[in-house]
Amino acid sequence: MNKKPSIKELHDSDKFELIAEVEYSRIKDFVLKFLFEDKKVVPAYMVYQMVMFIVGLFFFTRGIVFALRGSPIFLLVSFVGVVFSISFLVAFHELLHGIVQKFCGAPKVSFGRVPGKYIFYSEADKFVWGRRQYTLVALTPLIFVQIITFLGIIIFQDSHLFYFFMMVMCIHSFLCAGDVVMATVFYRFPGRNVYTFDNQKEKKSYYFVEKART
Repeated sequence: MNKKPSIKELHDSDKFELIAEVEYSRIKDFVLKFLFEDKKVVPAYMVYQMVMFIVGLFFFTRGIVFALRGSPIFLLVSFVGVVFSISFLVAFHELLHGIVQKFCGAPKVSFGRVPGKYIFYSEADKFVWGRRQYTLVALTPLIFVQIITFLGIIIFQDSHLFYFFMMVMCIHSFLCAGDVVMATVFYRFPGRNVYTFDNQKEKKSYYFVEKART
């Protein structure tokens, strides 16, 4: 299709098929479902995550060793990096999603958190997303933060701040796992377009795919 369909058109069962109706509170179940179905991007990203885990564990352990030898600054900076990553960075991550959503033309962008769960989100109420726009929104935080932290690692390689940027890079790779998996949904149907939109009132996301042409 040359242009994105409207929400009304997406509900036309002759043209589109509903492939997922996801409550925000069940987003992790949705991610896990598609985690094991993708055979290309997700396995490669899991290898990347494993590398980040090993590297992060190595430098955090190294900070402990330095602390035991009388130089606690490396462990302290590593700890600050961990706390920063699971707090302020989460908010910044979602803000990046929101900025790109506005850039792509979404008229209404809001942010939220699922009560009682470590699930945060940005949503564009009733704005239809196609493959290219959704991929841009999903991957921007990953690319932007990893580039910034990589530059920080290079610039501060001889400083204790090296440990801060290293922890942030490693932990942030895990924060982006859901974004990567959800983006792969748009590539699961070769030759057919996938669309999604959020419903703020229902706290749900809907995913549709074009029906195969006969």
